[in-house]
Amino acid sequence: MNLQFSLFLFILTLLCSCKNTDSSPPPTPAVSRDVKYELTGTASGQFTNISVTYIAASGAALSEDKITLPWSKTLKINDNVAAITFQTAVSSATPNQTITAKIIVGGVVKVQETALVASNGIATLALPVYIF
Repeated sequence: MNLQFSLFLFILTLLCSCKNTDSSPPPTPAVSRDVKYELTGTASGQFTNISVTYIAASGAALSEDKITLPWSKTLKINDNVAAITFQTAVSSATPNQTITAKIIVGGVVKVQETALVASNGIATLALPVYIF
């Protein structure tokens, strides 16, 4: 009986001390590809132009001119697109007012910048690249 008990303890110890040999990393949670580009601010005046350039679902850069504040664009970015960015320019705006640009992914603000309209009525923003 003592031999059986010793054998049982030996096998139990062996089983408990075995390492998991599966070296594959745990699965990465899916990153949302639902993106909203947003432009807001206090900037006003006789705008001659407000333009935005953003990355479309396909990864191509698209521009829209003569938009009004607030402005937003919501889309789903394709899986083959690794990164996105957003930029804007305002001209003939009232000095010392602001424009704020955001990249929102999955409902969470990932990148945000604010610019002050200069004395010449111009403000520009180029957001840092967001990498999925």
